[in-house]
Amino acid sequence: MAPHALDYHREESIHSKTFKQFDKYMLRRKGYRKEMKVRLYHSRAQGTIKSYTEVVRDYVIYMHEEEHAEAFPVTESSLRRYIDSLDLYEDRSKFAKIKPAMMFVRKARSDPEFSFNSTDLILEGLLREIGARCKKEYKPDRTTELNVRKFILRGLYGPSFKAPYNENMVEFRTALRALLSLFCLSRCSDFMQLRKESIRFEDGHVLIIWGKRKNDQRSNTKVSLVPELPLHPMCVYRAFQHFIDKTELKEDQFINCKLTRRGKALGDRGIARSTCYANIKTLCESIEIDQITEKMCKSLGTR
Repeated sequence: MAPHALDYHREESIHSKTFKQFDKYMLRRKGYRKEMKVRLYHSRAQGTIKSYTEVVRDYVIYMHEEEHAEAFPVTESSLRRYIDSLDLYEDRSKFAKIKPAMMFVRKARSDPEFSFNSTDLILEGLLREIGARCKKEYKPDRTTELNVRKFILRGLYGPSFKAPYNENMVEFRTALRALLSLFCLSRCSDFMQLRKESIRFEDGHVLIIWGKRKNDQRSNTKVSLVPELPLHPMCVYRAFQHFIDKTELKEDQFINCKLTRRGKALGDRGIARSTCYANIKTLCESIEIDQITEKMCKSLGTR
């Protein structure tokens, strides 16, 4: 059985760009110890922290450049003026994040409470209406569920979309990560913890032993049992066998491993989350579709 994985890797976290931005803007002049900063950083998913930090960073810059005043503690009046400065169309993605981001930064900094329900700052209905009126322009030919399957098949089989399997192991690894989100509803962080010893092939099934997952912190391990699908192009069983054979993966190496130019597993550490997302973006651009996310794969997998 795979060893229990740490909830986070401290040294990797403190050197990341996201953590430095979080420390600079969220915890500005608080003087917390480094361990406390890391715990606060990992109190939410990395994507959530990144989106909150972007909002708070924008607010801090506004207060310094436009108001020439201290950004913290956040008050109703300062937040109201910041919201008034936003463009309804260009900044539409920020409106829905303002309330959770400001509530999070208040708790992280232990600042005084403030209300979101005053006469001049009614965010709940107002921001929902703004979001409805200023929707992103969709491209109907690029937003179908077929894009998820196209993305996975492109990564598994290459530009031909048909057997044999893709020789580009970087693309194959990217598709394999999405394939597990489709079949096992896994997150990127779940896939990053998997080692070769976490994968077992038994009686025509692949047994995947997960570490501690974000939505189940009380359990040490979870197991997914996926049957072999002999005639299915997106067979998890055969995809894992091919990837392990081609990369010559060792027992203690990560499935999300670094790869040499020849597609062989390199070292005992996996690639960063940012590299995972960059690989997805590159693969999507190769077939001219909007970027695929793990949530798209998971939502398709539940239907």
